[in-house]
Amino acid sequence: MPDPTSQDVVVQDGDPSIAFAPPGDWIPLTNDQEYSGGTLRISWNESATISFSFVGSYFWYFGDLNFDHGRFKISIDNDTGTISTSYNPNGIAVQSLFSQSVDPGPHSVTITNLDNTNATVLDYFAYVDRAAETVQKVTGNHSFTPYTAAVTATSDTIVQADNSSAVTYSNPAQWTVGGSVSSAYHLTYNNGASVSFEFTGEYVWFYADRNFDHGPFLASIDGGAATMFSSYSAVYTDPNALFSRAVSPGHHVLTITNAAAGTGLGVAYFAYRPTNLSANTTPSSSTASSPPALPESSGSSTPTTIPSPNNGGLPIGAIIGIAIGVAVVILLVLTGLFLLRERRRARRQPQPTQGMIYTPQPWGPSPSGVQYGVVQQGEPVEYGLPTYGQSVGSSAPGSTSVSGEPPAPRRKS
Repeated sequence: MPDPTSQDVVVQDGDPSIAFAPPGDWIPLTNDQEYSGGTLRISWNESATISFSFVGSYFWYFGDLNFDHGRFKISIDNDTGTISTSYNPNGIAVQSLFSQSVDPGPHSVTITNLDNTNATVLDYFAYVDRAAETVQKVTGNHSFTPYTAAVTATSDTIVQADNSSAVTYSNPAQWTVGGSVSSAYHLTYNNGASVSFEFTGEYVWFYADRNFDHGPFLASIDGGAATMFSSYSAVYTDPNALFSRAVSPGHHVLTITNAAAGTGLGVAYFAYRPTNLSANTTPSSSTASSPPALPESSGSSTPTTIPSPNNGGLPIGAIIGIAIGVAVVILLVLTGLFLLRERRRARRQPQPTQGMIYTPQPWGPSPSGVQYGVVQQGEPVEYGLPTYGQSVGSSAPGSTSVSGEPPAPRRKS
């Protein structure tokens, strides 16, 4: 792998996270031109050690080479280690003395000087931080995301104490209970001692302390391939997420196994994110910016649950649906009242009268001597009055009407 980039983490030799033992055996050398950060630590004493812990997926160890340097052993997560040397008769400026890819997650590194009177040095460490990177792997039929520090237990997480009924120890006699972490804290130094946690959800966390006498452990989901991590640290650290993983929603079993004889593995508590939170949850002060608090060691197997943000009320979707339904009912009622009112108003209004045109009878008397029978094209039609003795219905003098019809009409001039 190439040298570290600006995206990777560099830890200088003076960083307090690095432990030098014995402290008096390590001397700081100063040279702003040759050493990164201006200093380099060196020891000529056999068995002098450097310890460092990190969370990442790749690791570098940087130092210079010189004629008075010798062999060193570098061990990651308490493995058997690799022996190398920083000796060179001509002297070479600072470069990578060791680098290695590791499983994404927390790891510990120990460097030991193997030769008395020959030097071992440290300029700086570097590592690839995968806290913001999702790494996909497959175990059996389950897709999951390996440990990533960016994913922390939040307010939708359910916490299970290490003495919960969901937590099972393979051999309880191999575990001691109690200690400074909590009265329910479990600890083992037996190689192969394991603890299993059953849950139904989509994400799981394992929380434990780290210490100088702790070592590697294996983590596996549903009996799949195990990944090795470490709970070692040069100094004691409070319980934190040493393993977390996304899983397909459903029922799963996380198994944690101590992977070395004589090194410790602690169990503080587990946490998981359920696929669907139940309504019966107990409010908690946990927030998204911090992991859930360590459960009280009451000995109860009842899980401490952390509710979703709606505090156990109706889901937002249900509230919106109810509001829309009420609005529709109100609108229908108002529409019905409006139609009923209009119908009643229409019944109370008087009906319009039919227009009637009085037409005198064709043969009735008229003061003007003209009979008005019908109206054509907006004008009355005249019928001449018959003279005395003339036959009714004749259309001309001397003619006789046999049909009884009136004479042909004449338009008024």
